[in-house]
Amino acid sequence: FTLLLSLCTSIIFGLIPALQTTRPALTESLKEGGRSSASGVYSKRHRMLLVISEVALALLLSIGAGLMVRSYLSVQSINPGFDPEHVLSLRITLPGSKYSAEHQRVSFYRELLEQVKTVPGVQSAGAVNDLPLAGPGSSTSFSVKGRPKEGQNPLTEYRIVTPDYFRAMNIPLLNGRTFNETDDEKHQGVIVINETLARRFFPNQNPIGHHLALSGPPDEREIVGVVQDVKDYGLDAEG
Repeated sequence: FTLLLSLCTSIIFGLIPALQTTRPALTESLKEGGRSSASGVYSKRHRMLLVISEVALALLLSIGAGLMVRSYLSVQSINPGFDPEHVLSLRITLPGSKYSAEHQRVSFYRELLEQVKTVPGVQSAGAVNDLPLAGPGSSTSFSVKGRPKEGQNPLTEYRIVTPDYFRAMNIPLLNGRTFNETDDEKHQGVIVINETLARRFFPNQNPIGHHLALSGPPDEREIVGVVQDVKDYGLDAEG
């Protein structure tokens, strides 16, 4: 927008004087001394109008540039909940005809991550179904086991991650632990929550060890860790 406005300004303020010099009355006014004063006043008014317009547009561009710089600095100061430095991400879509079963997809990603970890310079590798800042993901309602139900169950979004995902994305662990290799379908289901959920549903108490009953499909999982909030909708959004 700033570049387009600058080009239009240059064209307009360069075109008006050029048009004035091509007017036949200009040559005639130079020959006729009697009309020189009137022509001078007319030209002076146009020059003043051009100067005022230039100052106004320059002020508009300065204000726009200042707002853009302030917005950029504000965005830079926002903590997204993870550290993107030295992090490489890619999106993978498996063909359903070849990986129709869940265990096939799990085996593929497990083998892929093991190969990625052997690449020189790679410190950790993880996978997630929806990356941060990608917008809303899957959602489910839940309830805290052992607490009386009060109206409808709250709704929350969730992500499916591999054990090293939090380490790969540099998402700080605030309490408890993250996932490990023994957290599979053969053992009791566990879950890691963010600090907002912990603060809202477990005020002044430790959420580690509590159980959440999830719906769609029904599932009960034990809370084993709390991580820092991660912005999923955008840097200007709460969550």
